[in-house]
Amino acid sequence: MFLKKINCPRPVIITDFQEEIDKASEEGIAVIGYEHDGIRLRTDFIITSPDALYDDYIKEVHDLYYRIPRVILETGRTVIKQMDPENDVLKLFDLYDKPGVTEFMEPLYPYLEEKAYEQDYFDNIYRFYDFGMWNVFLKSDGRLIGRCGLEYKVLPVIKSEKTVDEAVLHSDDNWLELGYVTDPDLWHQGYGLETTRAVLELARSKGHHQFFAQIAPLNKASAALAQKLGFNEAGEIPDAGENLWILKEEA
Repeated sequence: MFLKKINCPRPVIITDFQEEIDKASEEGIAVIGYEHDGIRLRTDFIITSPDALYDDYIKEVHDLYYRIPRVILETGRTVIKQMDPENDVLKLFDLYDKPGVTEFMEPLYPYLEEKAYEQDYFDNIYRFYDFGMWNVFLKSDGRLIGRCGLEYKVLPVIKSEKTVDEAVLHSDDNWLELGYVTDPDLWHQGYGLETTRAVLELARSKGHHQFFAQIAPLNKASAALAQKLGFNEAGEIPDAGENLWILKEEA
């Protein structure tokens, strides 16, 4: 068995034995499988060389397995973090209950369903993808003030095209959908622009240059924000009650 010691709050096992992996899974312990010399293992986290076993990777596996939210990035006034299914759900309900928040977006599920959904999201989106929807907190007092993020999605088909090249709309390349919501108490103070601009810059730094958003025609504030970010309105999404806005840049 290959072993490496690192200072993590909870254990992480690194092994090339399937029996050890199965035992760790039964006991609720994070495990990294080491495949080599024809050994093939069944587990979510696998390395094929000891050189891949750097401390940051082990810490990432630790946090993902034990659902410890990680800071994604910071802006001047905010901290953007992965959602915390144990501690953030009630805060999100407080946010979504405020007037105007769900006028143009779906409400949360009932509490237990929402918590289960966020746990599943943590395990299946954060674990396997480099983007997702994240929670936004004020640096000044730690208060949850919104959500912001990007998700891999298929570009919706639209009913009518405006000033967008048809080749762009029918591209098979990966697209990232931008989503965001901000506490109404902080509207018109630039938080939406600050956070969305930051996550787009993060995506660009990872080589992504195709983004879209779905915005209801009456949601003038979101449309204005999209324009500030460089998005262009492309057309109506049939049966969705929303318009497609896209931002495609040169790589």
